[in-house]
Amino acid sequence: MVNGACAACKHQRKRCRPNCLLAKYFPQEKMEDFLNVQRIFGVNNVKQILLSVNNEDDRNITAQTLVMEAQFRRDNPVYGSIAMKNQLEAENEALRRELKLVQKHLKFWRKVAEEHIQMKLIEAQLDKCPLSLSAPDFDGDVGEGSNSQ
Repeated sequence: MVNGACAACKHQRKRCRPNCLLAKYFPQEKMEDFLNVQRIFGVNNVKQILLSVNNEDDRNITAQTLVMEAQFRRDNPVYGSIAMKNQLEAENEALRRELKLVQKHLKFWRKVAEEHIQMKLIEAQLDKCPLSLSAPDFDGDVGEGSNSQ
């Protein structure tokens, strides 16, 4: 146990006993957390909630969850944790749309890179071919032969 009264006992102005249920979860340093939890749930309800959990690890998680829920309620009294859930869902959806757009861009640029590589391969093959293109040799008498009399 921590020296001195825990936040719960200190708030209630009573002596913190060695078997105090709340001492482990709300030491003196966490007075603000305890006050938030106490305002939302009440001390007796917090004790009942913690006692309803059998596993000690689960009790720690439960206490942390109570603190988080109380903080959400303090920050947003109407919606509480639902406001945070909605905000996170909106951010998640925006990130999914952004990811989809980035994937489309990536697909486009991969295709461009592939076409560029293909074009370079074709150019390399053409450079190796002994192909000579020369202009046809005209002798300047074009068109005179058909009208001759």
